[in-house]
Amino acid sequence: MSKFPFDSLLRELARRDFLTYQHSIAVAEGMKAFATKMGLEDEDIQLAETLGAVHDLGKLKVSEELFRKLQAGGTASDEERESLKAGPEVLLEMVGAKNLEGKLRTSIDCMNCRFDGKGDPDIKGESIPILSRMLMIVNYQDMLTRQRTGRNPLSDEQVEQILRNNAGLIFDPTLVEVFLDA
Repeated sequence: MSKFPFDSLLRELARRDFLTYQHSIAVAEGMKAFATKMGLEDEDIQLAETLGAVHDLGKLKVSEELFRKLQAGGTASDEERESLKAGPEVLLEMVGAKNLEGKLRTSIDCMNCRFDGKGDPDIKGESIPILSRMLMIVNYQDMLTRQRTGRNPLSDEQVEQILRNNAGLIFDPTLVEVFLDA
């Protein structure tokens, strides 16, 4: 997967936190598959894949010390946990916001938006770009099914229940149904 100009940032993420890198690549692949399933245009499928790949690059702003601590099985303090939640503004700064425009920029701006409007920023429902709504689902699905230090992955059935229980709150209910429809 070539995401120029993001390749060097993805390589840096792989060097610093291989688990997050693996998650980013899995989310990229999941976004591509979901966008294809949705019947999106080729350009939007590529944008979906790119969004999945770059969504966690803001974590490169987290100190190497914290990454080492977590990789060794340590626990993050409340303040450290907050630093792991790099928002869209950090990501846009890292990838050079001036270089981004259109759907990718808007999707990054809204990647933490909840369907019910309680996210960041506080837009809701179908006002959230579709790629952002898709990312919320694919990102959660991968986070919940991926082995992490101190946490066992959930089963597909457990993840399906979480997605369904949060449809209309965190997730777009229509997209949840499409995502879960095998």
